[in-house]
Amino acid sequence: MKVQTIEMCHRYGIAVFSGALTPTEVITAWEAGSDAVKVFPCSAVGGASYLKALRAPMPQLQLIPTGGVSLSTAESFLKAGAFALGVGGDLVNSDAATEAEFNAMTENAKNYLPSFRGTGRHLALDWRLIGARLALDWRSIAFVRIRRFLGVDS
Repeated sequence: MKVQTIEMCHRYGIAVFSGALTPTEVITAWEAGSDAVKVFPCSAVGGASYLKALRAPMPQLQLIPTGGVSLSTAESFLKAGAFALGVGGDLVNSDAATEAEFNAMTENAKNYLPSFRGTGRHLALDWRLIGARLALDWRSIAFVRIRRFLGVDS
């Protein structure tokens, strides 16, 4: 995490989701101005229970678990207080990305929507897995754009 990156993104109105793992890294990213903190690899350190433990003394944190997020774990992460979910391999398999099967990827993403209804939380797509095919910089994708892509907001 670089504070200069956070400052530059804020200067240009780009949302920042710094990556962190340890409690010290998480609070450092938050205090530096990260809009939310991506906890990676969350599943390697306890998954939803780790996220819940991080938020217990710091409920103001907006955390995005990444690594190990799937349809079967989505609800537990949301119940643990996740601000959003960073879904990668379960959402966008490498074959679909290679073949630019965007319709299949969209349908996979829509499978997550029932987990989010009524929670006020969001699905954060891991655009780095699609990256070159869509020629998008993942840091510039705001939640609103993702929701429009999925057809949630018309």
